[in-house]
Amino acid sequence: MIMAQYGDESLKEEIPPKSQPVSLPEELNRVRLSRHKLERWCHMPFFAKTVTGCFVRIGIGNHNSKPVYRRQKNDVESSERGFLLVLVFSLRHGNDQRVFRLEFVSNQEFTESEFMKWKEAMFSAGMQLPTLDEINKKELSIKDALNYKFNDQDIEEIVKEKERFRKAPPNYAMKKTQLLKEKAMAEDLGDQDKAKQIQDQLNELEERAEALDRQRTKNISAISYINQRNREWNIVESEKALVAESHNMKNQQMDPFTRRQCKPTIVSNSRDPAVQAAILAQLNAKYGSGVLPDAPKEMSKAKSKALAITSKAPPAKDGAPRRSLNLEDYKKRRGLI
Repeated sequence: MIMAQYGDESLKEEIPPKSQPVSLPEELNRVRLSRHKLERWCHMPFFAKTVTGCFVRIGIGNHNSKPVYRRQKNDVESSERGFLLVLVFSLRHGNDQRVFRLEFVSNQEFTESEFMKWKEAMFSAGMQLPTLDEINKKELSIKDALNYKFNDQDIEEIVKEKERFRKAPPNYAMKKTQLLKEKAMAEDLGDQDKAKQIQDQLNELEERAEALDRQRTKNISAISYINQRNREWNIVESEKALVAESHNMKNQQMDPFTRRQCKPTIVSNSRDPAVQAAILAQLNAKYGSGVLPDAPKEMSKAKSKALAITSKAPPAKDGAPRRSLNLEDYKKRRGLI
């Protein structure tokens, strides 16, 4: 019996190591894609080819206040939600297949319990586990993606792919001008279908611009309403403060130690002729008119003396003028020093 058993085992074909199914979570982690990698690659030309057949860790909710994750094989799809084009992944866990968005993908590696749960689901569905050979091939594909060399055509495709998923153009005016030029060229070439398609894009662009404008003006009107309300409140409060201050001043007793606010009045700057006449009359009464009765005679005498002195003055000498004395020479000449 023992020999038969031994012989039976020797008749079985040995399974090559590369054809064996995965048995450890570390082996499956070699072809696991994190959310960081998917975010970096989502617009690359090799994205769909590389991620198809890889595994991701998906958060499906909480159980007993703990997050629950499942490992699933993925494929790439795109879904439209209104004006927005969303990138989604078609994932399979055993017989279950669902679509998840990128934000549900985890950056952490698979755990032992998650690996065993996935194996049970695969066995229950009668599906075969991936072999080490498949894991090695997919790992090489991921390494090729990491070392991919871009050319001009790839860059153009990346730009177009980003435009597909962009919510709104960065510059509405530039985008509208570009669409109008393309529409005019299509009409010149007689391509009515393309012109109609561009017109639909223009209408969609106008709708987005109007929605943004409504949102912006809504915020502005709300801020203006708040400012106007605060301004009216400030006016009411200032009036109340003035009334309270005047009431307090009426009821306030005289305080000899409080400095009174007063401004001096310059009477000479008064423009009232009656006031000026009264000031002049008061000054004349106190100091007199300021004009002596014999002033004309004295003035005539002073003029005659000045004329006499001028006539007796010696004639001017020809030559250089005399040097004027400075203060020190003047003091020496007068004997002051």
